Amino acid sequence: MEYTPLSFMVNQHLTFRLETSDAATVFVKVSRLTDEIARVFFVSESGEPVPKPPDADLYDQCTERKVELHNGEWLITWAANYELVWGSFVRLRFTNPRQLFVYQS
Repeated sequence: MEYTPLSFMVNQHLTFRLETSDAATVFVKVSRLTDEIARVFFVSESGEPVPKPPDADLYDQCTERKVELHNGEWLITWAANYELVWGSFVRLRFTNPRQLFVYQS
């Protein structure tokens, strides 16, 4: 897994391009709401929100629990680490989101 150091203190919004097993392209957007909270959601190529794929889930690595969706998006805090699991693969990993190292496979 490669990592990309990014900072939400500088970037209000970040979009990640992911390839699916059927060669489709989807995008995951992370958008800062406050200095403490960001939202993670799927968007189309044009940037419009789209429903979460049924086999994609976000997990809090500290509690090993699924993060619940709120209005089609996940809310993350800077205090926890997260993994976006799609099918049986970790597709994105948010480690210490305040400093935000994003691992993308």
